[in-house]
Amino acid sequence: MPDPAALRAAVVQTALDQVGKPYVWGGDSPKQGFDCSGLVSYAYGVHGVSVPHNSEAAWAAGSPVDRAEVADPVFFHGSCSGSETPPCHEAMYIGGGRVVVAPHSGAVVQVASLGSFNDYMGARSFVPQTGAQDGPPPPTSSSSSSGGSPFVNPAAVGCMTLVVWAAALVAGYVAAMLAVWGVI
Repeated sequence: MPDPAALRAAVVQTALDQVGKPYVWGGDSPKQGFDCSGLVSYAYGVHGVSVPHNSEAAWAAGSPVDRAEVADPVFFHGSCSGSETPPCHEAMYIGGGRVVVAPHSGAVVQVASLGSFNDYMGARSFVPQTGAQDGPPPPTSSSSSSGGSPFVNPAAVGCMTLVVWAAALVAGYVAAMLAVWGVI
């Protein structure tokens, strides 16, 4: 297996290369489009790592981790109800509190804040950990029962300017790509 850090970086780049592709239920290719698990499965598969194209199966197949690293799939209850249900949604952690995700019908693959998901279950790994974990810890009963997101870091609130800057940068990139594709 190649260097885990290099593999993780390549997997993330493959997922990021899909930004702007349409959400398609059951989709798992750039030509067709992607659903949430199809995006993760495709990005890993390009690099020879098999990840199931099903959130519940990927949750079961991956190795549990205390904190996500870049390229780790992160899982959510999604449209499932209750905290005891299997995951119904997943995304790929790309670092800095962000994920690349195929969110839902009518949307496109995009970069989003991990904090925008309130139903986080945890992360799994399909390649060796490198020790560069900056993802959120698994939810605890206290964070889920309080109704708040386990991702809110009071110390990071002062970084809102950076978040706004990053969002503007991503929006500019998407607008530029849409212009290149002749959409706008």
